[in-house]
Amino acid sequence: MQAVALRSVAQGPGLHSAITRTPNEFIVEARNTRDERVPSGGDVVKARITGPGPTTVMTIHDLGDGQYRVTYTAPAPGSYQTLITLNGEPIMGSPFRFTALVPEADPAEIQAEAAGCVQIRRRET
Repeated sequence: MQAVALRSVAQGPGLHSAITRTPNEFIVEARNTRDERVPSGGDVVKARITGPGPTTVMTIHDLGDGQYRVTYTAPAPGSYQTLITLNGEPIMGSPFRFTALVPEADPAEIQAEAAGCVQIRRRET
């Protein structure tokens, strides 16, 4: 059976939130009129992400089983909108909104150096 955009869905962590300057992803699942996943690929899936900063880097990979992996990078923190279409029609729930956040720093990876800084170490007794 042929894929129907209004029955098709998107899911995954990158659909509702993202970390800036790092790959995020979600899956688009093509479904038929019976709400079953289409067993093969070949549909035309497109995604357009708009938000603060320049257009995001995006790839769409046909997994060959009715699923399509969308990978993108949000360049700046803020609110974004994702329009996903299958064969030229919006899928169920599209457009989606998400927020991109700056990654949290790992204290173990932070190093700071500056001229005039003095390093103080606790004396072991």
